[in-house]
Amino acid sequence: MIRSIVSTACRQSERSGDYRPSRRALCPGTLRVGGPNSRGEADFFLDTGFAGFLTLPSEDIAKLGLTYVGVQPSLLADNSRTLLSIYRLMVLWDDQEREIDVLELEGAPLLGMSLLEGFDVRIQAVDGGLITIERL
Repeated sequence: MIRSIVSTACRQSERSGDYRPSRRALCPGTLRVGGPNSRGEADFFLDTGFAGFLTLPSEDIAKLGLTYVGVQPSLLADNSRTLLSIYRLMVLWDDQEREIDVLELEGAPLLGMSLLEGFDVRIQAVDGGLITIERL
């Protein structure tokens, strides 16, 4: 999922994605991430049921060389409980670099409500519908 950074940065107000037939809101290549070993862009799905900042699969965490912080008890969408590893990650968000906690979780990266706090998120919930994220 992590790709090389493109030369132009998007402002949050210009970020967009599209709504998929699977009823998932995909924002492709719009989140810049970095660690000691690498920097890149990540596709992510918006997850309003996720209170954290971001999840990444183990392969991307290893590629970025992120620093391990600890574990966090977590309740997953299927109502199961598990311990998820926490890592530190730099993201470019609202034209500012921020250090955030990222949880290791296999599957597509999820962007949660902690990173969306202070932003207006609009989803046109139709196939190919526009997703916009703008600062309030």
